[in-house]
Amino acid sequence: MTAGHGERLVERLRRSPEADPFGHSCSPASPPLGERPSLTGSSSDAQPEVGRRSTKYLRREEHLRPTLTGPAGRTQTLRQGGDPPPNLEGPTPRPLVIRTTDAGEAAELQAAGARLVRHSHDMVLDLASIRPAPDWARPRPPTGLRLSGITGWGAGLGAASLMAYHPGHPDASGSLEKAQKYYEGLLAGESAGPLLEEASCVVTDTSGDTLAAAVVVTRLGPEPWGWGGGPWVADVFVVPVHQGRGLGRMLLWRAIARCHAAGELRIGLTVTEGNPAERLYHALGFRRCRTLFVLDAP
Repeated sequence: MTAGHGERLVERLRRSPEADPFGHSCSPASPPLGERPSLTGSSSDAQPEVGRRSTKYLRREEHLRPTLTGPAGRTQTLRQGGDPPPNLEGPTPRPLVIRTTDAGEAAELQAAGARLVRHSHDMVLDLASIRPAPDWARPRPPTGLRLSGITGWGAGLGAASLMAYHPGHPDASGSLEKAQKYYEGLLAGESAGPLLEEASCVVTDTSGDTLAAAVVVTRLGPEPWGWGGGPWVADVFVVPVHQGRGLGRMLLWRAIARCHAAGELRIGLTVTEGNPAERLYHALGFRRCRTLFVLDAP
């Protein structure tokens, strides 16, 4: 499904103080979270639900698995917990969070004063269509670096992500405390599905103290937009001082090979529109399957 099919998803709510405004990092989704032709190698024949409205707000870590639920043709305004607020017309209404896969609708909303917070694409690789090279599953990092398991690295991932995601980046957490809380929850399986430790890892210096890059892979269940369920790259990043050394490609090779060896049918991720990393994802075989626009409306 592509944005041209006119699927619309609108979420209106009062944003809770702790809610992150960003809808995926590569990201599901990807986000981030998204782009989407039909998924190949999928065990699910379910078609995207067009014109249905979501009944819940998806926090930053949950944009990777957006949902399309609720009665068709009717906008619902709900609290984060799911119960309708007693009064939607309070004296100081908070901004509305709007999500849509319709590019035309997103343009109209922006023309009317809405602010585009995130424009992302969900991409999927059909694992049955590839044959990973023998060295993908056990790559050799550049001199001075080594691969390590990801367990226990929640706080370290949070600190490193502040360097990888500059202020203003859709995946930036904003503070060390928020970043550490996010990654600790991610590794605990609380935000984007259970962690797949075998496919996830970090790259550190030889002392094991300094983190250079990381990939976090989780398992997301089937989604109405066409995702058949399986491994999802919830995050992959390289800190600036180590960029340009092929670490991102190496980590994705490793994740792809290990998921392929485990018999998985597909692996997905989310990338922000304009991110040069999408060229790498495309070269590895990932293809767009859905585009998502997240906006703030006054």
